[in-house]
Amino acid sequence: MRECEQFLFDRRDSSQVTLMASLATTQDQPHLVSLVLQSKKALQHGQELCSLAHERSRTSSKAAFDILGLDAKVRWVIEGIVEQLKVSFH
Repeated sequence: MRECEQFLFDRRDSSQVTLMASLATTQDQPHLVSLVLQSKKALQHGQELCSLAHERSRTSSKAAFDILGLDAKVRWVIEGIVEQLKVSFH
């Protein structure tokens, strides 16, 4: 049974899962198929969560970059205005 479990976690596509399930003994098969399906669903759910986290991280990074760029532009404009005011008062 340990060899089948290791096979499950090493190989995740459906054809290999089917092969692993066929290697199990008749009495273990219903339990093993249930574990295979449960593991596959958990893997898919984990992949969806990682994908969503990646997308949110990317969006957040882009927003932070845009804000830093805007901040730099505002500071540059303010410094220019301050310099012009200094020149005009002297």
